[in-house]
Amino acid sequence: MLKRISIILLLLFSGFILHAGDYLRFVELNAKNGLSQNTVNVVFKDHLGFVWIGTNDGLNRYDGKNFKVFKKSHSGKNSIGANQITCLTEDTAGNLWIGTWQFGVSVYFPQADSFFVYHHQRGNKMSLQDNAVAGLYFYTPSLLLIGYSNGSVDVLNIRTHAVSHL
Repeated sequence: MLKRISIILLLLFSGFILHAGDYLRFVELNAKNGLSQNTVNVVFKDHLGFVWIGTNDGLNRYDGKNFKVFKKSHSGKNSIGANQITCLTEDTAGNLWIGTWQFGVSVYFPQADSFFVYHHQRGNKMSLQDNAVAGLYFYTPSLLLIGYSNGSVDVLNIRTHAVSHL
């Protein structure tokens, strides 16, 4: 009899135990609640826990409640190089590296809340070889590989700002 009661109790409570797993809650993020645009090209989580979302119309930093949107300014001063974001990565100092489709690579320095832009300059062999960036990857802490939509690759030394074409 005791064995039968134990089995019944085990079966009864096993449903509660199995149901007690992690609860996942999904929240839709879109232009209605602050995202710069609904076409998302890349999502990246930085070392501070911010979620960065690159769209066809700007870079978005999401803190779990609110968005801060970064777009190219008309003056071009202290702004991202272009609005169509293709890829994101972070260096060991916590700076965000942003690949764009129209204007090379932008770097966001969160401590200064400022940007620096690397882009192709016609006739300047020391500049990036293209502006349509398809991928970014840190090969070492100071060497950033930049892949382009045409298949070419550059190596940028982020300490010296020297660019090598592969």
